[in-house]
Amino acid sequence: MTTNGNEGRLLEEAQRIVDRAYQRIKVDRQYRRLCNAFGKLGITQIVGKSWCFIDEDSLQISFGALPEHRRSLFIEHLVDVAEEVESRVTDRVLVGAPGSHPEEQLQLDLGLDFSEGTDTQAGGRS
Repeated sequence: MTTNGNEGRLLEEAQRIVDRAYQRIKVDRQYRRLCNAFGKLGITQIVGKSWCFIDEDSLQISFGALPEHRRSLFIEHLVDVAEEVESRVTDRVLVGAPGSHPEEQLQLDLGLDFSEGTDTQAGGRS
């Protein structure tokens, strides 16, 4: 009976280790993507690369305190990025939305004319 109990505990411990390793891999991927985005946005140049890190105990992505001498620069940089993004966004019309006009919708030319030989009354091709 003690052998089965030891095996059960051993299996539980192995499962815990595998689950933690899987979680670490997942968090590492997210962390790399986040760091790449911060780099492209110019954020790491302001706050430093160690500002964002993975907490080893909780396996959570965490952020350090902003260096006091960089806080205003960081905020102004985020405001500039937000304004840049906002200026690039135009009014979008959902395809098929009430009030949308066909000329505003994306037209794709696939080189095929499916309208030829189509009987719209019958709902199929003739």
